[in-house]
Amino acid sequence: MESKRIIPTRLEKVEGKDCIIFSFENEELIIDLNSDNQDSLKHLFYNMIHELFNGLFEIEKPKSSYEPKLFLDIANDYIGKLNNELEEIWKKITSRT
Repeated sequence: MESKRIIPTRLEKVEGKDCIIFSFENEELIIDLNSDNQDSLKHLFYNMIHELFNGLFEIEKPKSSYEPKLFLDIANDYIGKLNNELEEIWKKITSRT
């Protein structure tokens, strides 16, 4: 059985904003956790769907003692939900072949 690829993440302050950074093979995507702007999320979702064409992968939860801890908790919860959704989408894709 082939192991899942891992997409690393980390929490950082970028220009004074709390951000989660997704490190895809060809680019890093920065999601501002303080912003209501959805453009970066749309780009993230596009990249994730595109990555699924190369096989199932898992988004790694940030390894950090980031402060404020609230953002680490939010990021870990969000990534857990994303990984569950990726699994469900993968099952649907592979059941059609």
